[in-house]
Amino acid sequence: MIVHEFHLPRYCYSSRSLNDPKGMVIHYVSANPSVLTLQEGDGEYHVETIYRLWVEINLPQDEWGPLLPNNPTKHSRSYASAHFIVGRCGQAYEFVPQGRQAYHAGKSDWNGRSNCNAWTFGLELIGKKGDGFTDIQYNTLALVARDISVKYGWDVTWNTFRDFFTGHEDVAPERKIDPGPLFDWERFRTDFFV
Repeated sequence: MIVHEFHLPRYCYSSRSLNDPKGMVIHYVSANPSVLTLQEGDGEYHVETIYRLWVEINLPQDEWGPLLPNNPTKHSRSYASAHFIVGRCGQAYEFVPQGRQAYHAGKSDWNGRSNCNAWTFGLELIGKKGDGFTDIQYNTLALVARDISVKYGWDVTWNTFRDFFTGHEDVAPERKIDPGPLFDWERFRTDFFV
């Protein structure tokens, strides 16, 4: 599986090491034109647009560029990033080095442990609520997940699969809804074991 390195600037992820990772949290992301100012050539599903969104959103608000609206928020800076992103056509990118913690889960709990950022990988599928995901995204997701599980020695079986892979909605249910009801967990698990 070819995963293209397209690392975000250092300020977009933690300086803390991701030590002994034990799982992956699945998310979705898009550059929603109803809340962003898209330029000609931008697209809500373009990897480059998502990259620019995360570069800007991780800056202090007074340094935000043209992509983000200049609205006051409850935070002076947002923290958002993920280790991997899978585009609608199945292309895979590494946005955060595997040895570093990404800002993907926020306040979170899973498998009896808190702070999922410290011990899980974050993987974003480009998509949004109501759109579902493409066949090739499921294929690529399974390949990336399998490669990571082998590299880090996870003993993933059919019955333990959900002990290693979960959704953002599962680790932060009061705050998050992704990857949502259109994400097919059985499809992902089946593709993982092919």
